[in-house]
Amino acid sequence: MSSNAAAAAASAPSSAADPNALSVEESEAVVALRERIRGSKKRGPGVEAMYTELELAKFIVVAKCDVEKAYKRFKNYHALRVKHKFCLLYTSPSPRDRG
Repeated sequence: MSSNAAAAAASAPSSAADPNALSVEESEAVVALRERIRGSKKRGPGVEAMYTELELAKFIVVAKCDVEKAYKRFKNYHALRVKHKFCLLYTSPSPRDRG
């Protein structure tokens, strides 16, 4: 390794930045989306608490930080989530199903 390469490696941060981390603009948009949801009269209080930061960040990233576009997508998603409550039903074989 050359001395220039060694110096560059030594000056580089020891931990790389998380490539999945939100930018400052995206983080601020997530906060704004949460406030927009909270302020919605139709959604009701506490709806924004049902969603994690990561879930809301998905709407923001897809809408390219446009809070109103993200809110429209969120409304559609939330309506489907409320309308179709998904349930995973697990049934084990009963004794009569076994031979």
